Amino acid sequence: MAFLQTFPNFNIYSMPLIILVGQGYLFALILFFRYFKKKKASDLILGVFLVITGLRCTAYMIGFMGWYDVNPNTKINYFLVDYSLILGPLVYFYVKSITHPNFRFKKKDTWHAVPWLIYVSLQIFIYLYDVQQSGFYDVQDGVLYVKINYSIGIYMVILGIISRSIYFYHAAKTFYKFRGKIRQFFSNTYKVELNWLRYFLIVYLGLFILRIGFIFTNQFFYQMTWTQNWWWYLIASMVLVYLGMMGIFADLGKLSELEFVEPKETKQDEEIKELAPFKEKVEEFMEDEKAFLNPDLTLAELSKMVELPTNQLSKVINTGFGKNFNDFINAYRVEEVKNALSDPAYSHFSVLGIAFECGFNSKATFNRVFKRVTGHSPTEYISLEKR
Repeated sequence: MAFLQTFPNFNIYSMPLIILVGQGYLFALILFFRYFKKKKASDLILGVFLVITGLRCTAYMIGFMGWYDVNPNTKINYFLVDYSLILGPLVYFYVKSITHPNFRFKKKDTWHAVPWLIYVSLQIFIYLYDVQQSGFYDVQDGVLYVKINYSIGIYMVILGIISRSIYFYHAAKTFYKFRGKIRQFFSNTYKVELNWLRYFLIVYLGLFILRIGFIFTNQFFYQMTWTQNWWWYLIASMVLVYLGMMGIFADLGKLSELEFVEPKETKQDEEIKELAPFKEKVEEFMEDEKAFLNPDLTLAELSKMVELPTNQLSKVINTGFGKNFNDFINAYRVEEVKNALSDPAYSHFSVLGIAFECGFNSKATFNRVFKRVTGHSPTEYISLEKR
């Protein structure tokens, strides 16, 4: 790249990376400050993730700024370590720290970093060996680095892909398990479906797949130029900013307050008999007070209204009615919608307007629940009723 004659050189390649990576580091710093203030492990983990992603982009950024042209014998290659083996654990623990409100790192968790620490130790050994060899400061890379670094790089690519795939699988599994669990306690799940965390996983997976595409292109098709590889680093820098911004401003306050009280399991027949009086009490309350009209109704709130402990109410709903809390509440809402559709007083309302009046606050949720309960979409149901 002949146009890079000085350092720093601000050009069309370096400037976007400087701006984006700089913002990423700023967001990481904010997350670290918030961690020391609120002690939320998720802030610390995401901050480290942003720093690592930023470091990977910085190596290319300073290249486009002319560093390698001005300093041909720089030793920076020794410090550009591969972070693939630590990125997977970070993603997994970030998901875990959000889905487990009382999450704290344990000593056994440090084992997840051991493979990466072994690799770093090897890199340090290579540097310490090379620095003692004659002529070390006259070349960019020392004898041992040149001899084995390529082989190490190949193994790290393979191990990195395997590691990140395994950890992503477990992160996604943790997320979907938690989202399913929420349905037992909240009537409208779309607000607490961890939208931010889902986007985090999707964006991370997309960047991971894109990275694999660039690696395979370079290894098996043709060696891409610096400017062609620049596109991946530009996208990675944009992702860095997005994740940092969303990680700071995403409202996860409700998630940190969630408590899941699972009812104790006993013989079902005996439980149903014992729960009959409470079941009747809940039915009367729901029909008289129509608590389901509250779109943000939670199990904890309903337990206070019917004056039953949360774990007992959960048992009544799960065992007595044979439903989870989400389905229990939405069944009442669907019945209310059906009644309203045949009531002249609601003739000036749209179907969606009626749904909102009856406690739903998401069109997608309403359509999905209505069809599951009635077997028909709202439009089909209205057509059948008019016959």
